[in-house]
Amino acid sequence: MMKKFTREDIQVNQLSNGQALEIKKFDLTGSKPGLHVHIQASVHGAEVQGNPVIWELLRFLGHEEVAIAGSISFIPMVNPLGSNTKSGTYTQGRFNPVTGDNWNRNFIDVIHYDKEITKFDIEKFWQENKNHEHATQVKNYKVMMEEAFDNIEAHLLHYGLSDNVEMNLRLQRQAAKADIILDLHTGPAATRYLYSGEYALKKMKDFPFPHNLIIPHEFGGAMDEASFFPWTELTHYVHEQGESFINPIECYTVELGSEEVISFSDARMDAARILMLLSKRSMIDASVVKKEYAQEIKEILEEKRYACLLKDYATYHVPQAGLIEYLKKPGEKVSKDEVLYKVLDFTPLHSLKDISHCVTQVKAQKDALIINHTPSASVTKGTIAYQVMEEYYEL
Repeated sequence: MMKKFTREDIQVNQLSNGQALEIKKFDLTGSKPGLHVHIQASVHGAEVQGNPVIWELLRFLGHEEVAIAGSISFIPMVNPLGSNTKSGTYTQGRFNPVTGDNWNRNFIDVIHYDKEITKFDIEKFWQENKNHEHATQVKNYKVMMEEAFDNIEAHLLHYGLSDNVEMNLRLQRQAAKADIILDLHTGPAATRYLYSGEYALKKMKDFPFPHNLIIPHEFGGAMDEASFFPWTELTHYVHEQGESFINPIECYTVELGSEEVISFSDARMDAARILMLLSKRSMIDASVVKKEYAQEIKEILEEKRYACLLKDYATYHVPQAGLIEYLKKPGEKVSKDEVLYKVLDFTPLHSLKDISHCVTQVKAQKDALIINHTPSASVTKGTIAYQVMEEYYEL
């Protein structure tokens, strides 16, 4: 099956010695029309499992017998500065080392940006496009978004693009062209889970992940929010007018286990999940996927699936500094009043009679499903210990 493969190098930063920091975008275009998918990995430098997943997807999709309808863009290692921000052997990678900004909280809210600059006007757009076919409406809305990014960049260039903005804007512009956006992350020490907007509850069921966090239609600076927010706002506006518009976009933050590690065997399972979604969207023949990933798909279909609202996603903070023993693993369930973790602190030890006071046990406040915990045993007071789903339900 004929497919077109191309590579593009995109500059996202520059070092003080003049060397360019570039990302590599790989495009696969099928011989038949279809959706466009954007897949990126490692916005946070230590979150690396998405990269062998991209390799696995390219390996499989590159087979001559695998046909693609539409196109897929892959950008591995999207944040070269974050990936190379090391402290000893550890990759810090989550925050800009100069500004302290979280790399995944600096994408642009095109809706609420200064409209004098963006010229982005939903009301005007709808009045001019409401009588068009849905496909034309979608195309024209993407054009308006692209023009808004042009205007934002031109405005910012008067004073120069910050390193945050340059990388994030480049990625956001790439993602805005797509119909499906998959931003591949990991947790600290974590299970596999999915962030999905409320707008995509029905569609999300086609993307088989064991744990699913449902986020509201709000903008918090992350890539998935920046990608779906313009579309949920358009849909909301149109429905307020008593008219109809179907949101065509799917955006997911895909959490693939724990940071600082990769696994090619796990990447097969991760890739199978993504391919199952793409087959549901008629981009790939499901039977071809099943032939290659039969065992992985069997295991995926046997998994129980759980979901909860973001408001029911609880965070446990360490009540005192010390050394922590995590007693529950990501993916496990914990019952109310069950010991979740222990903290060892020698501060109370003034005599051997005090020895038992050196260990504090922290119990679960409610029945919960463990999603992730901090990887380090050495913690300061207030450090995040666990994040858990409460009031979760089975999909």
